[in-house]
This record gives sequence, C-alpha cells and structure tokens, in this order.
Amino acid sequence: VAEEQRTLTLKERPSGASSSGSEWLSATTGTVSGSTFSGTAPKAVPYYFVVPAGALSKGFTVTLVGKDGAFMQKEATSAKNAIERSVCTSMPNLDFADESAIVIRTDVPNKAFYKDVFSDAGILLTQNGVLPVVPYLGISFEYYKEREENNINLSHQRAIFCGSDEDENGYLLYPDGAPRFRMFYVNGGQSSAHGLTLGNEGRENIRKFVRNGGSYEGHCAGAYLSTTGVYNSGYAEYSLSFFGLWPGIVYRTSLQDVYPNYVIPEGSPLLKYYDFGGDRYVIGVKHANGPYFADAEIENVEGTEILARFDFPDGIVHGHASIIAYKPSIYSGRIIPCGGHPEYAESGEVRDLMAAMYKYAFDGVGIARIKGILHNGQVRRMTKSTSDNDPDFTKIGDRQCHHFAFALPAGARNIKVRLEALQNFNLSLRMAEGTFAFKEDAQYSKEGSELVKELTFSSLPKGTWYVGVQCEDTVTYTETDTGVKYSDTAVLNGVPYTISVTWDI
Repeated sequence: VAEEQRTLTLKERPSGASSSGSEWLSATTGTVSGSTFSGTAPKAVPYYFVVPAGALSKGFTVTLVGKDGAFMQKEATSAKNAIERSVCTSMPNLDFADESAIVIRTDVPNKAFYKDVFSDAGILLTQNGVLPVVPYLGISFEYYKEREENNINLSHQRAIFCGSDEDENGYLLYPDGAPRFRMFYVNGGQSSAHGLTLGNEGRENIRKFVRNGGSYEGHCAGAYLSTTGVYNSGYAEYSLSFFGLWPGIVYRTSLQDVYPNYVIPEGSPLLKYYDFGGDRYVIGVKHANGPYFADAEIENVEGTEILARFDFPDGIVHGHASIIAYKPSIYSGRIIPCGGHPEYAESGEVRDLMAAMYKYAFDGVGIARIKGILHNGQVRRMTKSTSDNDPDFTKIGDRQCHHFAFALPAGARNIKVRLEALQNFNLSLRMAEGTFAFKEDAQYSKEGSELVKELTFSSLPKGTWYVGVQCEDTVTYTETDTGVKYSDTAVLNGVPYTISVTWDI
C-alpha cells in the first residue's frame, strides 16, 4: 500500500445529518493501523471512513479502544465487505458478537534496565567512585567523576547527560526517553554550581529520567538539587539550577563535620529491609551542611514520606526530617533526598541505612507500560529516533524491553507473533498471558541471533496476551579515571524492528 493510502479520516455525525460532511461533529486523522477517535459517541451513531480507492480492497479491521483500555475488534475480510472506491460511503453493518476486553495492568514495575545505578560525581561534586553499598548489595553500578570545571570536562559531562552524535540520548535515557538505569544517584558537593554545569538540557533529562520511571537518590548537594529551592534568612530562594523533583523548599543546617544520630520512625518504609538493631536508631551519620526538611513544608507536598529524623540536640536540625521520599505517580520513579552522608560507611547500621534507601528506591521505579495494542494483521514499525519525539514507535535500546498487548478472540487459530530486527542486533521475543512478558515472567520465548523470530500456536485461550521485545546486545566499556568509557555504541541510538500478530477465525 502506498504511503498516501495509509491515512484515513474517521468522522462522527448525528443521526439524520446529510452525508456532505458539513454537519459532522468531529474528525481525527491517523494511520490505518492506529487511528484514534476522541469524544463520547451517542448510541447508534454511524461512522464513516474516507479512504483512497483500493486501500481497503482486501478488507479491514475495526477496533474501538476506550480510555480505560477496554477493547473491541471486528474483522471484515471478504470482498463484499470491502470499500473499493474513494467516496464517502457507509461501511457495512458489523456485528460485534465477539468482544474481548483488554485491561492493561498497572501493578507491574519495570524490570528491564541496562544497570542498577548511575552515580553522578561530576563537576564540582565530591569525587566518589564505587561506594561500599555496591558490593554489599551486589548491584551493577557505573559512575562519572570530574571535579574541575573547564571546557574539556564540560564537554565530557554534556555528552554523558545531554547526548552526542553516537549517543543521541545521553547515558541516563533510552531512545524513547525511558530510564536506562534503575536509579540515578547524586553525591555531595556544590549543588547550585553543579546544576548550572549540567545546563537546561541536562537538568531536563534528569527530570525526564524520573518522570518516565527511574528513581533518584541524592545526599547533601544531591538532596538540595532534588528540590525547588532553599529557605535563606526566612525567605524562599527558588533555584533554576535545581531539578525540582520534590516540589518543596528545604532549610540549610550550617552544620559542618558533625555526626548526628537518626531515628527511624515507626512505620518507616526503611524498616521493611532492616530493623536497625531493633531500636530503630542509627548512631553517627556524617553531616556536612546538608539540608533538613521541616514538617510544615513536608505537609505542603502531599505524598511525602518521612523515612528518618535527626536526633541532635546541639543543632537546629534536631527533630526535623533527615530523609524523605516522594513518588508523584505510579509512572514515575521514587525520589529520596538525604541531608547526611551515610554513603561512606563500610559496615554497621549506617551502611544498612544506605542499603535500605537504595532498596526502597529500586522498589519505587515506575510501572511497566505498553507501547501499543497489536491488531490482527497489523505490522507495527518501531523505527523512529529520539528526535522524532514519538516514543510509542521509537527504536529499542540496550537491554531494554518494549511491551505490547493484543486481545485474542474465542476460536482464534493459527496464531503467529513475528519479530524482525531491521539491523544486525540480537532481539528476543516473549509472550505471557495476562501479565507483562519480561524474561522471568514469559510463558513462551524465542531467543538467538536470527533477525526474524516467530512464535506460532495452533490455538491459545481467549483473552489479553502480552508481547515483550528485548534487546540483548549492549555496549562494551573500559574503566577510566573518570568512570567508564563506552565502545560499540551503535546500540545506544536504538535498534529498529517490526512486530506483528496474525490469526485466523
């Protein structure tokens, strides 16, 4: 089918209106495989397709998808039901006798990431490399550290956070804007100055990382950066160089090189991971002018959790929250700012405090989302780039998993799900009934180096089926003085592929 034949218009008109179109209520345009219709249609309202001659000569499928994901589909494949002329004509009456419902799950967290943690120890931040919590938890970890502000370092930092020719998205993001790491961690140092070195694009990519499902943890400067500003002499100073992930204001402590104790409140989510000696009390957490979080400000941000409080009678921080958490939606990651520095502890309850925060951040990643609903006979092309700003049709990144769903009607037979990689990369194909088809949850899978992979079945139960496509290839890297250097980077800009499902009735 020629490209100009792929566009159709779906219009709604009230009963009794003329066929000229002047009285039609609304119209939207899209592709044959993905048209949408906005608005609430009254009962028994006729719908009309306006298409070029021959575009539907082999039949068509009508699909209705509600805002809640409810799904109804009917095929008209015989020649007598086909629209053959480029005129406005009523489509044949179709009986939606077989109705399937797709209700997309919203309780499954994303499980497919390149690695667990990326640590920012960049320009004007403390030069921490691998932290003690990393081997303790056995997690995968990468970091970037370059303290001096100069043109070479600024260029390097920009490539990491904003992207480059060989990596259009930057280290944190996949081509479709999804988080490439499970969590982004920001060290201490000079908060405002570091935020400025990231530039508008770097700061926005960090916001996108969290908004699209990656968690954030920041200590001291990293905690300041996660907020919208600081109270100074009783006045709120909003900072454009901060990320604004937690939409509140913090207070400076003006306490340097002290070791307050922390009280873990009863009911704190951190107690799911460790009991801290049974007394919910952690002794001696290093503090170096990090922020504290006042109850009045916390109450202004609905959904904020207090994970720990300061116990330090000698300072203004006493009784105030030292660690908070905030998750604005099921789709976003969890934000955990901490005023102190538990990251240096190599053992004991302070290290467990650090580990508990990491675990709570991991458990707070955004839910998995589908790219779209597959329809019988549709070939969906996942070929767009980051710059196209169309994530539902964008290429897949390294170790990323894309998800789709389809409603299989009763009596369907000769079912075939087909994946074709359009470049020489290794993509896996998986299926699961009623849940996202991650590797550990898939009931059926096809792996290997073949560019074309198919899952075929003589029959399957009626209902909602999920399809997962995962890119098994990734970059190679070498350790450097400033973190890691990637090679074999072609995968970073994404692998194009097509996915389709077909069946007979």
